[in-house]
Amino acid sequence: MLEILKRFVKEELAYITQQDDIQFIYDVNGELVGEIHMEQGFISHIDFYDADMLAEEGIPFSNSAMINAVLRPNEVTEEVEAAAIPHIAREMKEALDDRALQLDSVIDFDVNYLAIFEEVELRYGLTIPNTGLQLAIRRDGTLSSATFMRQPFTIIYPEEMIPKAEARRILTEEQLVQLSIKPEEWEYAYVPTFDVYGVEADGRVKRLGGKARYEALPEVEPIDSLEAFLQGGRPASVPLEEEEDSYYWEYPEQENLAQPLLEESSFQRACRTLQGIVGAWYRNYQLEHVEELPAELSIYLQHTSENSVTYRFVYCHEGVYLPEHAAEITVHQTTGQMEGVTVPKIPFEKLMAIQPPIITLEAANTAAKQLVDVRLSMERIDMVDNLYTSVYLMEYPSSPTQGEIESIDAYSGEIRFVETGLMKIDE
Repeated sequence: MLEILKRFVKEELAYITQQDDIQFIYDVNGELVGEIHMEQGFISHIDFYDADMLAEEGIPFSNSAMINAVLRPNEVTEEVEAAAIPHIAREMKEALDDRALQLDSVIDFDVNYLAIFEEVELRYGLTIPNTGLQLAIRRDGTLSSATFMRQPFTIIYPEEMIPKAEARRILTEEQLVQLSIKPEEWEYAYVPTFDVYGVEADGRVKRLGGKARYEALPEVEPIDSLEAFLQGGRPASVPLEEEEDSYYWEYPEQENLAQPLLEESSFQRACRTLQGIVGAWYRNYQLEHVEELPAELSIYLQHTSENSVTYRFVYCHEGVYLPEHAAEITVHQTTGQMEGVTVPKIPFEKLMAIQPPIITLEAANTAAKQLVDVRLSMERIDMVDNLYTSVYLMEYPSSPTQGEIESIDAYSGEIRFVETGLMKIDE
């Protein structure tokens, strides 16, 4: 293996030592430069790194290829042409993995490239997600890491499969976009509903679930002193911090001592805290519920610990919600004391000045339907038993980024697509 790896790295590799299921790779200077992890007699992961640089960045040595490709500080002095990466990736794969894998995609993460190889099922010739090899490749064309996925899987084929044209027709009967507000410009735009994403073999629409709904907040008694209210009788005095884009407050965990139960409910105190920070704009916030989740996770809230609860409050402007600017307030359920507060700043004056859309929802939805299509794909339907089946997944074939619609300008009708970093791969 050492001789094989020498072909794909700049480091001058010298020897390998073994400890349990990990082999440590050293260079000619005796410096530790990488690891090889084994599982049940097979290589599961190869990782090359600059130990000193990773220590400075606080990044663990062993990570998946995806993390390597996105985060690793792999600085290089020279870069190879991006067009050469698929060829380099195939050479690495042939040397490292003897399985019949297909290069499914190459993603340019700016820091590094990620080449994804997958196994291929025989009936339709479709790649099977998360079944092959992922290679993180530095921009100089050398290997950063390799992650081998060898978990057994089972494919369950539908007895009947509707034609592609029928799947597309079913998809275009759905609402694909909704009115939103772009926080960068604080103007209206149409964005995907993030609900529908494909069609099953029998024609049923595939939905993500977990759709949010909202509930108006109760009127609350104003707070005399926000600082005292947040402190809740505890010894440490922690001021509310005003940052550039949000208000932030967190009580020190070591000082969060048990106190007598306060009279108000945790939800009431969270509402009063929100009102104390945003003032009269409080009337436009609503409590977020997430449907189609286990009962213990829905109700009003999500638990952050055994005795704490976090409420999400979402601002609503003329029927349009801003979930990406949700306020999150964490309260201790036993004592009613505040534990943490994050309230993003919203330029309310800009919201009040937004011009109404020129493009209608119907026109935007029609534009999306004209561009959308479906692609027969393999989808994992059971994470425990690793079961896959064939489905039609939504795609936009004319997208220059190979991604879905990001937004449709509500004034000009301009369509923007999500930047994916996906590169074109020559056959």
